[in-house]
Amino acid sequence: MYKFKYMNGSTQGWFTAKNDSTKLIYSSNIKEETVVSQLYNREHSLIASLPKRNNIDTLWGVFEKGEKYKIHAIAKKAKGNFDFKME
Repeated sequence: MYKFKYMNGSTQGWFTAKNDSTKLIYSSNIKEETVVSQLYNREHSLIASLPKRNNIDTLWGVFEKGEKYKIHAIAKKAKGNFDFKME
C-alpha cells in the first residue's frame, strides 16, 4: 500500500505475471483531488486506465505469464492511499 499526506507528481512500479490467469487487484482512498493510474505492458503500450477515486476492483484476462507490466500513478494535489496487488 502506498500512503501519502500530500502527493503532486508521479510514481511507478513494475509487476511480473506469474501465470496467464493473473489478476490485478487495485484499490484507492483518495481524499482530495485525483490520482490517475495507468497500466502498461513492457513495450510501454497502454493497456488500461484505472478508476480515479475511492474504488476497489480487479482486472484480469490481459496478462501473460512471465511478462512485465508497469503501473504509473499521477497525482494532482492528492492525499490518501492506493494499493496494487497481482495474484
